[in-house]
Amino acid sequence: MSGIYTAEKVCLDVVAEVSAMVTHEVNNSLAVINENAGYLDDLVLMVGEDGELPAERVKRSVTSIASQVRRTNNLMKKLNRFAHSGDEPVAAIDLVESLQVMITLTGRKADSSEISVGLESVDPVIITTKPQMVYTLIYLCLRHLYQEAGAGSVVKCEVYRSEDEEEVAVLRFQVTAQQGANFSKLPEDRSLALIIAEVSAKVQTENDGILVKLPHSSSMV
Repeated sequence: MSGIYTAEKVCLDVVAEVSAMVTHEVNNSLAVINENAGYLDDLVLMVGEDGELPAERVKRSVTSIASQVRRTNNLMKKLNRFAHSGDEPVAAIDLVESLQVMITLTGRKADSSEISVGLESVDPVIITTKPQMVYTLIYLCLRHLYQEAGAGSVVKCEVYRSEDEEEVAVLRFQVTAQQGANFSKLPEDRSLALIIAEVSAKVQTENDGILVKLPHSSSMV
């Protein structure tokens, strides 16, 4: 990320990165749909007007198309949520939902690194904060973990309210990594530092991942 460093520019750069990944995924889905549509068209031409279409082949193609439509629809819903995270400078958000959005949108990056990512939290954890900045913070943490963890690693994500500190929510990224992975330090570029400052977060590394603490209230942001 080059140019004048501001938190807003970091967010724009992340939007561009995420949009590029999602565009690639959508193109892949369209290619599968097009391939199956062409196959169905070939079947119709082969059997002619009085022929009978092979039910199993048709069903497989239709199922594949439906699966790609659901997958693309899910991606676009998550991208839309992320794109509108900057509509209000400060707003209430559910950190569990925000984390799920970014896990979905970074799925291609995780898959290309052969990393499995899961969200273990279900119950909402609501904070009032700068939504776009928090989405960006989550993305930067995930990107760092994907770069450091080796193929076959598993990233477990969870959100909970701190038991030790009042009015603090915690995001924990725990990695079961291959030998040689190093999570002892965060990226040294200014991008992460700028976003951390914007949302008054505390970010610390652990032997097996990253711990992020966020204030519950915008009065602390």
